[in-house]
Order: sequence, then C-alpha cells, then structure tokens
Amino acid sequence: MSERLTTAAFAALAAFWLWLALAAAPAGPFTVDDFFYIVSARRIWQGAWPVFDNGFADLGAEELKLWFLVEGPRGLTPQYPLGFALLAAPFDALLGLRGFFVVNALGALAMVWGCWRLALGTLGDRRWAFAAAATLALASHLVEYATGLWPHGASAGAAAVSAALFFEAEAREGRARARGAALAGLIGAVGLSMRLDVGLLAPALLLWAVLCARAPLALLAWGALGAAPVLALSSWANFQRFGTLNPVSYGVGREGGVDPAAHMGPALAVLSALGAATLWRALRARGAAPGKAMAAALGVLAAAGLGAALAAPHALWAALARAAQGAHAILIDIGAYSRADEEARIMRDAAGYLTFVGHYKKALLQGAPWIGLCAAALPSLAAPGAERRGVALCLLALATWAAPFVWLEWHGGLASNMRYLTPALAFAAVAAAVGARRLARIAGRPEPRALRLTAAAVLGATAASMAFGLASGAAAAPYAMLSLSRQAGLAAAAFGAAALAPLGASARRVAARAALGAAAVGVVAGAVTAHLYDLRMSFARREAAVQLAALHSDLPDDALLLTFHPQSFADRFLRHGQLYNLRRTTRDALDLDRRPIDRAFDEGRRVFADELFWTYVLSLQPGLRARPTGPETQPGFGMVEVFRDAPAKDGARAAEGR
Repeated sequence: MSERLTTAAFAALAAFWLWLALAAAPAGPFTVDDFFYIVSARRIWQGAWPVFDNGFADLGAEELKLWFLVEGPRGLTPQYPLGFALLAAPFDALLGLRGFFVVNALGALAMVWGCWRLALGTLGDRRWAFAAAATLALASHLVEYATGLWPHGASAGAAAVSAALFFEAEAREGRARARGAALAGLIGAVGLSMRLDVGLLAPALLLWAVLCARAPLALLAWGALGAAPVLALSSWANFQRFGTLNPVSYGVGREGGVDPAAHMGPALAVLSALGAATLWRALRARGAAPGKAMAAALGVLAAAGLGAALAAPHALWAALARAAQGAHAILIDIGAYSRADEEARIMRDAAGYLTFVGHYKKALLQGAPWIGLCAAALPSLAAPGAERRGVALCLLALATWAAPFVWLEWHGGLASNMRYLTPALAFAAVAAAVGARRLARIAGRPEPRALRLTAAAVLGATAASMAFGLASGAAAAPYAMLSLSRQAGLAAAAFGAAALAPLGASARRVAARAALGAAAVGVVAGAVTAHLYDLRMSFARREAAVQLAALHSDLPDDALLLTFHPQSFADRFLRHGQLYNLRRTTRDALDLDRRPIDRAFDEGRRVFADELFWTYVLSLQPGLRARPTGPETQPGFGMVEVFRDAPAKDGARAAEGR
C-alpha cells in the first residue's frame, strides 16, 4: 500500500470525524462528568483556577458538591485532572462545546496513527498496518469518543502515540533513542494529565523494557525524564487545588478508583511479573540460554504461587475466582456481570440483556469481536526481531489495562461500551493484525484480496449504519448484534488456536479459514454496532441535554436548580453557582440536606427541580409540592417548580405560589 493512499485514508477519516464533531453531533454534553470539564475549561480561559463558590462554604451541604466537586484549600474544585480542560479551553472559546469534540477527534486520529506506527514497526508490512488502523477506526467504539466531550479520545490518543514512540525508540541508537523515549514519556504524561488511567501504560512499558529492550535502564530513564516536567506541573496544580503534591490525586482520599488498596490483586500480579522478568534478564546477562532463563523465572513464579496456596489457600482461590468472573463479564460477555442487583441504575431487560440508564452494555469482545484474533498472535512471542517485541508490548498493555477493571468487575458506568478500555483497543488491533496475517498464511488465501474484501464490507457496513442511524434518529436494542458479536469473537479465537495446533495441514487450513471468516463477521459487526447503536445512543442523549438547556433557559437568574443533569446548566453554574444535586444514592431520599432549599425560599428565590429529582427525592420530603413548568424533552427530562407549604396558622394552611 502506497504512502499516498495511506495519507488519503487518514485525510478521509479526519474529514469524517471532524464532520461529526463540527456538524452532525448534537452540541450538547453526554453525562454529568462533562459538566466538570466544561466549567473547568471556561474558568481557566477566564484566567482563574477552576474553584467555585456556590454556598457550600457557608452551609456545608454535601449536595452542593454536585457529585464530583471536592473541597480544597481554595474552595470547591472538580476532582478531575486539568490537562484536558487546559487543552480544550481555546477550542471551547472559539467553537463552544464543539471545541471539545474537535480536541477528541484529533486525539482519536492520533490514536489511529499510533496504532498504525506500532503495527508497521511490528509487522513491517504497510498493508497489514493499514488493516490494523482501519479496524480500530471503523470497527470499534472509538468513533463515539472521537466525537465526545469527556477526554477518552484525547487521552487514548496520547497513550497510543506514547507507546508507539517508545517502541520505535528502542530500535534506535544514541541520541535518537534518547529523544524518542523522552518524547514518549512527555506525551504519556500529557495523557495522564487528562485521565489518570493512562498511568496503566507505565507498568506495561516497564515490563516490556525489562523483557525486550537492549538497554532498558537508559530507555526507562529517558522516558521518565521526558515525563518529569508534566508530572511536576500536575503536582503543582494538585497542590493548588487539593493541597497535595501527588500528580495522580483526585483529592478525595479513597474515591475515584485511585485507592491503592482496591487494586492489590493486580498490583501483586504486576510486581510478581516484574520480579520474574528481572530474574530472566539477569540470567540472560550472565550467559544463560533463553529457554533455561525463562524456565527459572517461571519456576520462581510457580514457587511463589505454591507458597501462597499453602499459606492462604482460601484467599488465593477466592482471588482467582474473582479474576475469572471479572474477565468473563468485562472482556467476553457483560451478561455474566454478577453485581447487577447491587446497582440502582443497572437492570436486565425482558430478554436478559444488561442496561445502564437505558444504554445496552457490552463487554470488550461484544463491541469489538475481531479481538478474538489476538489468540493467533501468541506464537509470535517466539518469533525473532520486531514481531516478538511488538506483540509482547501489545499483550502486556492489554493485560495491564484490563487488570484493574477485571479485578473490580467495573463496567464503566454510563456508556454503551467498555469506555475505560478504549486505549487498549489500539494494542488489540495490532495483535489482531499479527494473528490475521499468520492465519492468512496458513489458510493459503491471497492476502491482498482478503484485505480488500474485508475493507469493502466494513466501509459498506459503516456507511449503511450511519445513513440508517441518521435517518431514523434512534437505535434499536442490539439483541442480535450482541449475540452475533460474542459468538464471532469466540469462534475467531477458537478456530485461530486450532489452526496453530499440531494438526494436519488440511485441518489447519480449514481452521484458519474459519477463524478469518469469523473475524471478518466480527469486524463488520463491530462497525455496525459502533455506528448504528453506540453513536446514535450518544447523539440522542446529547440532543436531549441541548433541548433541556434551551427549554429552561428563561428560568430566573437567582433560582435554585435541583437537578440530576447539571451538564445542561454549566453556563448558569458559572454565572450564579445555584445548582444542587445528590451526593448520596437516590434511594436515600429522606437523608437530604434541605438547608440550601430553605435558604432559597427564605430569600424569596424560586426553586426548580428536574422531574427525576422530584420523582425520586423531593416528593418524599414533607412540606414540599411541585407544579410542571413545561413539556418534557424525553421521559425524565422535564422540569417542575417546587413550592414550600407555609406553616399552619389559625387552623388553616396557607399555600405559596397559588
């Protein structure tokens, strides 16, 4: 594949995603998280710290924290890192909310470029590198975050580019290696300043450097040096906001998934793997044969596992069972999720499929079934040169990224897909391309023809899905696609493993063709699911947020809003700070701090609440009543005005607002 054609394909992808960001996507937020990025970016553009005074300092009502505002030395501030808000601020000032979309579109393009570079370095073949990048771009849920507001697209792009540059730096010498590793560290740290889960790339690069790099200490040292300035700035920013020099703090103690105690299982696994890798490296440096060194390292790991089994057998088996359960639910089939009864917003529909606030959830394999081809890449770990190093990096990154979410069995909350695993898709695409090339050689089919046919099918499925989705304006429940995707992914993995088994040539050929056929079905299914369901669901929710803001734009400036949807009222919060939300679960409706509400009434200000807030919370509060103010944009998005009954006087009760 020529360089001109590759450039044209990237330009077409950029045009498509920028069209979505600048024209097709509703210019509204998707979730409450978006609210905090919006207000942070706009406060930064005003030349101030994102610190807000909404009455919390006087009243101390937890509900004024709006879920993700935390106390700091300067006042209430969002818990999230500031990197994305800082990057998006000028785009937001120029384009409004679409500026955030543009930043994510550019970040997602960088992710596809990083995937392409890593695949090219691993495979040494432009056609297969292009296949990996195209699969990531068109047949995964990346498109949703390429046109979204929260920073998954931008941070995933930083992670992919960082990994690709680090991989390329290892093959260089002298100053070129130092520059490449330092730049990789710098970009990785920028990603970390946008989303803390980018830090999951660090253990993968550390393990990979120990196992595969010729000069691991120099490579890691230059990478750390490149990351240092951004980490120092993040530490300073967190000190100003939270009073801590920790660059990865949410300022909330053990909340936000940053409590080390919650991740002891994955941490111990990484430390054990690092110890074994270090031992292997030391034995190789002393002249031991690769096989003997590996046997010794694995023997130490086995001995450690046996010791743990003897010392605490119940704890070990419980940990293994927990990891297996999490892997099944998060990676293969979300229907196996075991904690649905514990979460108020997650439900099973009549067909048994899992939904979160109406969004049908998908495990990683259900959203990107072609990942099953990664199983066929395992033999490349014994291959010489760049292919072995590239596959090792991809599989390590997949493992370290998935580990905490598998361990916690965390599905990512409000999303139709595994949004936290978005950066892992780039590494999965490279490993899948390696597996596909290996299987194509076994199958005996001409590689260019197979790639062209699959590409045509994916482009056709993407175009048809987009046309139907934009025309219908809604997405149906993806029952058939969820089942088909899971089966296609598992079939690709199973047949791929069979094709690599010590079978006869004819049997291996049949298995390889079956694996490639299942993977092709999975690629098309991934494209359809991403563009027909995930993207449409995102657009529908964002359109509702736009309508909600427009419908209630004429509310009095000094009114208090009680809302589950603060993202629709970011500008109002910046002007007046009069928003109120629950910090506790909606089931604790009676455990409500009414002081901000009563103060508003005492000061003669009006109080409004969205329908959900009234239905689940305020209706259980004595002395309060409500009256609808207008039509609903969609169920749950209506607004009511709240009134407080006057105290009884002379046996009669006066009514306010009548």
